[in-house]
Amino acid sequence: ATGVTNKFIDDNKISKIEGLISNKSLISLSLRMNQITKIENLDGLNLEDLNLSQNQIGKITGLSKLLHLKELDLSKNHIRHLAGLQNIESLRFLNLSLNNIVKVLQLQYIERLNLLTELDFSFNPIQNKKHYRSQVLYHIPQLRMLDGVEIIAEEKLSLIHISEPTRR
Repeated sequence: ATGVTNKFIDDNKISKIEGLISNKSLISLSLRMNQITKIENLDGLNLEDLNLSQNQIGKITGLSKLLHLKELDLSKNHIRHLAGLQNIESLRFLNLSLNNIVKVLQLQYIERLNLLTELDFSFNPIQNKKHYRSQVLYHIPQLRMLDGVEIIAEEKLSLIHISEPTRR
């Protein structure tokens, strides 16, 4: 089905992403509420919006060639690590709520995504870390929204006083 720009294949018991490569005009794809375990077969698509929420995904793969991806929803999966996101430079919105992200160290994979302005880690163990919001803002200072809460100027100003050893 070439020429289709939006495709919603939600709640269909799909376990594998396939058969989409020929659809170069596809901009928005929703595969939420399926049984997908692996992100694959999306290379070369011009996707700007991808919703893979409520699947069985444990590892972030298969996204590095999505050069136009702006919005990514991976909420309600089994994700622990953010490796696989570091090359998606066009990313603006990232929803990772209801996963199993524990370590602040995982921010290293998304801290160089300069266009990222909205990030959601709601209902992840990482939220229980001491100074969680400050740490996220330190690593990703351009954020405007974290966990559905707007970042206020005072939060950013308070970061100026946090000192940390110089980065390499």
